[in-house]
Amino acid sequence: MESAASADWTPKIKEEYLTMNPTATPTAFEWYYIENLATNVAIFIAIIFALTLGFIGLYIGSQLKKPTKTQPQQKSKAETRSH
Repeated sequence: MESAASADWTPKIKEEYLTMNPTATPTAFEWYYIENLATNVAIFIAIIFALTLGFIGLYIGSQLKKPTKTQPQQKSKAETRSH
C-alpha cells in the first residue's frame, strides 16, 4: 500500500490539465514543467496553511491567562529570632 505522499500524481495532473484545455497537445518537455508547477503549487499551499495555523496557535497561546505569581511567605518573628 502506498501513502499519499509517495503516490504518482502525473495521471491526475494530466487529466485535470486536459479537462481545462481540451485542445492542448503539450510536448513531453511541456508536461514536465506542467507537472512540476502543479506539484510546487500544492507544496506552496501546504506551507502557507501550516504557517497560518502555526501563527494562529501562537496568538491563541499568547492570549491564555498567565499563571499568577505566589507571594513568598514572610517569616514569623519567632523564626527570625531563632536564626
